[in-house]
Amino acid sequence: IETLAVQTRERVSVYRNVLWVWHRIEKDRWKMSQIQLRTGRSKKASLDVDHTVAFARWSGIVTASGLIDNDSEQEDALAIVNHLGNCSLLEKSFNISKSDKSLKSFMEEVHEVKEQKVVLNDWADALAISDEMLDPDGATFEQILDAISNREKLIRRDVIEFVNGTRSRVDV
Repeated sequence: IETLAVQTRERVSVYRNVLWVWHRIEKDRWKMSQIQLRTGRSKKASLDVDHTVAFARWSGIVTASGLIDNDSEQEDALAIVNHLGNCSLLEKSFNISKSDKSLKSFMEEVHEVKEQKVVLNDWADALAISDEMLDPDGATFEQILDAISNREKLIRRDVIEFVNGTRSRVDV
């Protein structure tokens, strides 16, 4: 768990089992994780690992940062979006990573948020999604990077505690 990592967005499904456990070991997180993220009526939802900060959006942030000097640094910076801390296991009907929209703009179209059955900030807090990750427009490259890193540390810590027997699933 401590070293689990992927470099490409096509491989984030590797995080599925770790995230499956993480979503189920805290009461509020589990409650919010059960919300089906539907933006329309006809789409059937599926349980998928998806990026919190979308890949297309992150690419733009990396380019706009002006901090990248060469192709190797560009590749490393782009790979950050595929870190465990930027992924969630969500029951959803739309792949966020294929859009350059923020998670906030996507969530504002989700039925439960639109109908005010769920408060967006409560949902984000339960899933440890910071403001910088929810709506990266007002954040710097470094702030988003820190937010992803901090969330990743939390996920890894919680899952390690579960494996060690100090945390239990709340869904059973």
